[in-house]
Amino acid sequence: MSKEEAGVSPVLKALIPLTIFGALWLLVEGVYALAMKGRPATSLLYQGYRAARDIARPVEPLTELLPEYVNDRGELDRLVDEFRISGVLLGNSPYHELAIPEARLTYIDPADQTPKNKPNLRLRAWQLRSRVFRSHDPVVVQKARDQPPLTPTVEAFLAKHGFREVVNTTNERGERLTLPETDAEKIALVIGDSVAYGTMVNDDETLASALQRRDPDHRYVNAGVPGNHVFHHLRILEQKLDEYGERVRRVVYVHCENDFVAENDRQPDPRMLADDLAALLDKRQIEDRVFIHTEYIYRSMPDHLRMPDRDLSPFLQRKRALMALARERFITVDAGALVTAERLRTGSLLAGFALYVDHCHYSPRGLDLLAEETMAAIESAASPEQP
Repeated sequence: MSKEEAGVSPVLKALIPLTIFGALWLLVEGVYALAMKGRPATSLLYQGYRAARDIARPVEPLTELLPEYVNDRGELDRLVDEFRISGVLLGNSPYHELAIPEARLTYIDPADQTPKNKPNLRLRAWQLRSRVFRSHDPVVVQKARDQPPLTPTVEAFLAKHGFREVVNTTNERGERLTLPETDAEKIALVIGDSVAYGTMVNDDETLASALQRRDPDHRYVNAGVPGNHVFHHLRILEQKLDEYGERVRRVVYVHCENDFVAENDRQPDPRMLADDLAALLDKRQIEDRVFIHTEYIYRSMPDHLRMPDRDLSPFLQRKRALMALARERFITVDAGALVTAERLRTGSLLAGFALYVDHCHYSPRGLDLLAEETMAAIESAASPEQP
């Protein structure tokens, strides 16, 4: 043994590899911290400890602790055949094999390749109390025909996990039933996608029905079609104007933020929508016109639902441009402002959630408030200006 080796104690020898390991670990933690770019996160060491602790801790199955919820995708996987036999589809889910044409609300009209509602349809739908798949977008069980009947297994599943069955009815034209029914001569067309149609609300809870209760002088025709976009809306609006002719005295256009989808290499934008919609109504001499802007829950309450600036900023810029153009030609209503007003009225930042049934569709209360604001805007526009 050399004099140098004899001078190093066994304890010091043991500390050398530990010191090297500690330095390397600190380097790894530092690189990880830089990679997080300022986002709050615990250390890798603590995350490892927590994972080991959770593995060692006995966990009681959530199927016993939360029996009313679907807690595991396996609960749905095991019922796929039963769902197929029952003729239902699962919306907001990856079970695309169940979305057969017979189970769907809409079809593609071969005459103009535009999605339209099936006529004379009675559709039943339930949202599921579920902890699988996307937040704020519950799985939807949808049955678009009475035959075949639901199997006893599916009936029991819906009794346990289903939240609030709703019924959608369409007439011989594929228009959603508006209640209360009226024989008023003057027609008010409600145009748009699933927000206008009234996804996950009953026939008497749609925007058209809420407007009808407030305005018996018009007959509100709900021509909303789920899944449609700007070009589809304009096409259907033109067809309905042809169909009802001079009886149409008012048009309520319900814009959803996801309407700007390209078709055949044409990309709609705020200017195009405002110009084309106004030109169509000008041609038919429809002076009573309302433009309603609706938005996803992520945008109406950005303090609760985190979004990257690169997603939120373009939407806000486009909304500002669209609303500025709409105000020049239409009576305008901003549904996002209703969410803000509801939070102020109740004194709760969480109150806005009650105006939605999912990430973008409005609840019965949300639609009722929207109808109230719409009628107030119409009445205000019709009143003489105050000196």
